[in-house]
Amino acid sequence: MFTDIRRLRVFLVVAEEMSFTAAAERLNMAQPWVSVQVKQLEESLNMRLFDRHRGSGMALTRDGEELFAIAQDLVEKMLAASDQIKSLQRRTESRVALGVDPITLYIPDRNKMITRFMGEAKKTNLKLVSQTPAELFAGLRSRELDLILTSVVDRNDDFEILPLYEYELKLAIPKTRTDLTERPIAEWQGPRLLTLPNNYHPTVISWLKSLVGTDDVEWVECPENSYHALIKYSLLFDMPTLTPDFSSSISELHDDMVLRPISDPPAIISWGLMRLSGFRATAVDRFWNFARNLRG
Repeated sequence: MFTDIRRLRVFLVVAEEMSFTAAAERLNMAQPWVSVQVKQLEESLNMRLFDRHRGSGMALTRDGEELFAIAQDLVEKMLAASDQIKSLQRRTESRVALGVDPITLYIPDRNKMITRFMGEAKKTNLKLVSQTPAELFAGLRSRELDLILTSVVDRNDDFEILPLYEYELKLAIPKTRTDLTERPIAEWQGPRLLTLPNNYHPTVISWLKSLVGTDDVEWVECPENSYHALIKYSLLFDMPTLTPDFSSSISELHDDMVLRPISDPPAIISWGLMRLSGFRATAVDRFWNFARNLRG
């Protein structure tokens, strides 16, 4: 049975380029090596795949044309099978790719959890990837990430969620804005609020806007896509923003801003681990259960 997928892939590139030189450049291989691969493929199949005409280039023979269609289908299936095998390997190897929302850096217990896990599971290769929540969800769906840690505002059957941390959402008002610090937002004149760009975490940004409860707010997007920038520009622009109450870990929030509840009862925003529903892997389960035990 023919199993030389490598030579078939070389053949496909040569057939697409109709040039050994161009195929070699595309494959980043030497031109003689490419020629030898095609020649050996022809010998193994006992077929002539190309007509070579001096001065007028080359063309596929009838056998070559038929093999081209077969090779395309076979190579595509082999690549898909290879991806599936890699996914299967990841389920048993001691590796966890954990995607983290940069905002979680300001949650002290998050850092303690990761440090403790790495200390207790020395044989587990824990890879941390810091990305925006929108990127984290994309990475989880594509299985580039095993787990993600970000904020949660709704449920989705595609994901299994382990809630870990909760903070009250508050208005953060620069202390220089004495005209705003003692008045409810409904009494502000032409209220303007700074927010992270919508593409940072679309569902959470939409939820934040719905909590304000007034259509008069002008939402101003932060020039930079990070939580630290949100606080920095809020003070720079002298403009209120919405934030979880991280006051114990971010000095600017309690030194330079007044924090006020946004609603009564308080609006709570939570962070948690998420994984694809039904996905199981030994190392991933270990981290998941470790986090659940720490939560108590």
